[in-house]
Amino acid sequence: MRKIKSLMLVALTLIMGLSMTSCLNSNSSGSTWDGYGIFRVESSIMGYYFTDPLGNSYMPTAASLASMESSGFDISKADYANFYFKWAEDETEAEDKYDDTTTTHSFDIEILSIAGITEDEIFIAQTDEEMEANAPDTAPIMTLSPSDGYSKSIPVLFDLDAVLLPIYFNIGDDSQEVFKKHKLVLACNMSEVESGSTELTLYLRHDKGTDDEKQYYTGNWYAFNLRSVIAEFTVKAGNIPTKLIIKAHEDLYQTGKMPEDYTTYEVEYKDPAQTSQN
Repeated sequence: MRKIKSLMLVALTLIMGLSMTSCLNSNSSGSTWDGYGIFRVESSIMGYYFTDPLGNSYMPTAASLASMESSGFDISKADYANFYFKWAEDETEAEDKYDDTTTTHSFDIEILSIAGITEDEIFIAQTDEEMEANAPDTAPIMTLSPSDGYSKSIPVLFDLDAVLLPIYFNIGDDSQEVFKKHKLVLACNMSEVESGSTELTLYLRHDKGTDDEKQYYTGNWYAFNLRSVIAEFTVKAGNIPTKLIIKAHEDLYQTGKMPEDYTTYEVEYKDPAQTSQN
């Protein structure tokens, strides 16, 4: 029987919604949690806090953040975090404020469980040869659309500066030593961009290194910074893109072969905050 090992909260990864990066429990009165989602990590002189794509702020209680840090979470190394939370005791109008998308709000929360996400830069190649040399693609991933049978996760924009990908792939061992042999790079080949282009194509490249086994699988959300690639695309195309095309070699059914064709995902390049208000 295939062993199943998931790093960094697979259950949380799978139940994330299709297009939203935060969600409230509609029946939270008897639940152990009030909401969950992916949030950007922010800091100020008052300490760390989180924001969602709509601009709302989530202020963790000192006790709940300390509890997460004592369990191994290092907020200083995270650019984003996915977590479950409950409203803090003094947050008496949270539900009404959350439903109001015309104004940004600040919420006091207690974190229940959390996993950090580090943001990576997108590799920008000018030629096919440069992409092959600097972002090798030596093994397929399993999928960019994991499902738990009830809901499915797909690539989404956090905001205009970041795209989030739910990446699942095989590894030969559940150790960090083997996990670190794998490199995941989101790359763009600028030679494909023509004047007037409105679609920006990004390739997920998976280099397995020396790990040839497939005894386990692992999955998590990965964040990629879009600012540099959007800027370079805009100069060459003469306009910003209206859509991101994300391509990956997927082997969902574990054939062990690199597929000839890409699996393609489309993400509208549209501010999630503005979309939610329309």
